[in-house]
Amino acid sequence: MKKLAKRITGKEWGMILLTVLFTCFSVYLELEVPTYISEITKLLGTSGTELGDLWSPAIKMMGLSLLAFLSSVTVGFFASRVASILYDSFAKRYF
Repeated sequence: MKKLAKRITGKEWGMILLTVLFTCFSVYLELEVPTYISEITKLLGTSGTELGDLWSPAIKMMGLSLLAFLSSVTVGFFASRVASILYDSFAKRYF
């Protein structure tokens, strides 16, 4: 493992860091979604709530879900790039 870590370039370390950051961002976004679901549920339980009152939290919730999806796609992209680079390096050396 130490030998493999020594072969990782700065660009690859950057992609690994971005993968970790985007994973944390995705988890944060996924944990924020229930807040807006709770807000919508409170509004639905309140008498006199109109449809227009539900749009703001609903749009925020959908935006967070979309950002979490894009963040997960980005994590997959960077993780696959790093894995591909490391595999190519390993394959050239040992095969």
